[in-house]
Amino acid sequence: MRSKLVAAIIGAAMVLGPVSALAATQPKGNGQAAAPATVNWQIPLSASRAYARATGSAQYQAQSGQREFQVEVERLASLRGTSLLVRVNGGSVGSMRVSSTGVAQLTRNSERGLRVPLITHGSTVTVKTTTGALISSGRF
Repeated sequence: MRSKLVAAIIGAAMVLGPVSALAATQPKGNGQAAAPATVNWQIPLSASRAYARATGSAQYQAQSGQREFQVEVERLASLRGTSLLVRVNGGSVGSMRVSSTGVAQLTRNSERGLRVPLITHGSTVTVKTTTGALISSGRF
């Protein structure tokens, strides 16, 4: 009897496991795939020719009920005090000011009531000056 119960549980898991995994990636009503339950992605940002010394990265974290997006660019001494624009997939996320040490940082966290873009594989991140000069970019 016990072996029949174990076999039934294993059989149910084999059927329901793939179905639940498929449901987690099916498009929502807006045509986009549902985000996985927990995501922690980090990408390097590549410097443009105009700002070849710039280094940076972007990070996206998502879990049930919370999302966070961070961007940091360093080695921007020539832009001290300048505001930079951060975009994801062409949409504005926010601005950040270059510090006296040549570092600019932006953090958006939904727990703080801030708008956080939905990041998926293939999403692009760009950092530009307010006049439109590209500083760095990357793709998740």
